[in-house]
Amino acid sequence: MEIELVPVSHLFGGTLSFDASIATEVFQAYDQWTSTVPNEITSSAAVVPFS
Repeated sequence: MEIELVPVSHLFGGTLSFDASIATEVFQAYDQWTSTVPNEITSSAAVVPFS
């Protein structure tokens, strides 16, 4: 594996959290959004249980 670092002018990051009761709607919106963004956009989605 080879990894190359390149300079970037802007970097954005953060977290959005939603109540589990609306998980279906959130993942549907996420699916719609990710189908419209360029390949340079990286994102992820996860369900994290809190007790």
